[in-house]
Amino acid sequence: MGRRNFWSRRIATVAGCLLLAAGCGGGGGGRGGSGPGPVGSLQLERFDAGFFSIDKPRGWTVVTAGRCSDFAFLIRNPQDPLWQIFYFGTVGPVYMSQAQKSIDEAYVRAGGFAIPWLDAPVVDPLTPENYIAGWPQIAAMAAADAFMADFPHLQDLTLVASASQAAMLPGAATGNARGLFTLDGAVGEGMFLATVKPWWPYDGSPGCGNAYGNIICGVTAPKAAFAGAVASLIESLNSFTITQAYVTGCLTQQQQIWGAIAAAGRTLSEASDIIFEGWQQRTHTQDIMAEQRTDAFRDVERVYDPATGTVYEFPQGWFEQYDPQRGQYEMSGLQLLPPDAYDLWMRSTLDGLGHFH
Repeated sequence: MGRRNFWSRRIATVAGCLLLAAGCGGGGGGRGGSGPGPVGSLQLERFDAGFFSIDKPRGWTVVTAGRCSDFAFLIRNPQDPLWQIFYFGTVGPVYMSQAQKSIDEAYVRAGGFAIPWLDAPVVDPLTPENYIAGWPQIAAMAAADAFMADFPHLQDLTLVASASQAAMLPGAATGNARGLFTLDGAVGEGMFLATVKPWWPYDGSPGCGNAYGNIICGVTAPKAAFAGAVASLIESLNSFTITQAYVTGCLTQQQQIWGAIAAAGRTLSEASDIIFEGWQQRTHTQDIMAEQRTDAFRDVERVYDPATGTVYEFPQGWFEQYDPQRGQYEMSGLQLLPPDAYDLWMRSTLDGLGHFH
């Protein structure tokens, strides 16, 4: 079989990704939909690149890559890259089984043609949740940085919640997720959406058994700031528009492909609304899990004073040493936070070592 370009392919089921990029932001001919609500903590400014425009946070940088179905953009705070908004039309391929990856590795070792995606991770089973969870491994591929120099890596990404959504492409599966990740020791939080679709079925031959991710959107911020900023981040994503001339150019190049999308009844999807609804529908259990996993990333633990309700943060393992000898201290009543105490987990913390006596 012929070699395929890693990031650029032209197949009917995903060639509508450019239009759906506008759907990631609410619509290609205007703002589209009601959006997630008024802008809050971030000041937005209009960014016009000629063929597309978006209301981005003031002072943030914009990086683009690809065109038409594999168009991508990354908007990031240059002072703190935990703050980012991104969209990728097509990313992949990834392997759908370890068996296929082993076949490809053996084929190349035996002197076969190079397979450009040999370093791709295995996403098995192929679901949007597993694809999003595997994003750090996808970002570690050689082709990722070659495609976009500042490709978002989302190191240590851990999902807190996920949900299936109506498929945004024929024969595909779509889902959104909430997750935590790290960057240089700091913890970030984000909401993500992805659509996955098999590309070539497994038949025991090299180069088969793979799939692509499409219509991948994300908004992230430092963990402590995310809840207050998520509406503004999604409002920025919701403002994305593309010009009719650019759409027409892609249609001219891929008329049959885009016609197949139209025949399937696909319209501009509102992925930003899906992401925001996923955030709004989060549960107390998921919020507590996010705080617990943040503590694990940072190697800290929380205790509280039942008499005052004050929550303190200490290095991981501190309570185990404190508990047997608590009688020696004035603050002798401290307890670990109960795992289901939502109000306590949501409270601001004080530096334990600085306040303990």
